[in-house]
Amino acid sequence: MNNGSSSGPDGIFTEFYKQFWQIIKDPIIESYKNGYETGSLSGTQKQRIISLIHKDKELGQRNVPELEAHSVDLRREQNPSKTLALRLQDVLNLVVEDTKFGFIPERKKSQLLQQIGDITDYLKEITMKK
Repeated sequence: MNNGSSSGPDGIFTEFYKQFWQIIKDPIIESYKNGYETGSLSGTQKQRIISLIHKDKELGQRNVPELEAHSVDLRREQNPSKTLALRLQDVLNLVVEDTKFGFIPERKKSQLLQQIGDITDYLKEITMKK
């Protein structure tokens, strides 16, 4: 989380979590563990705030078509998910098969084209032998 941002409706900034992590970490981690074990988050962990933001600088009276809906996700489970993703990124390449390309930083989807070409050539070769 970036400094100066708040991930929840309580308005508690990232700096608070960093400063007091040693004190608050156990209840927060227990909350996530409980959600994992029960398969459900608490009511407040599922909340979202939806607000309407005008597209232009000046808002005409009752000009609803000019408004865009923006949803602010209040679920703090993004934080453990992001932490886990950051920790896994260094070893992800080692645990995911070479044939998988999506969302693996060191792998390019263009490599998949080469594999498709190789498979096509192989299939043509074994078909011609029959």
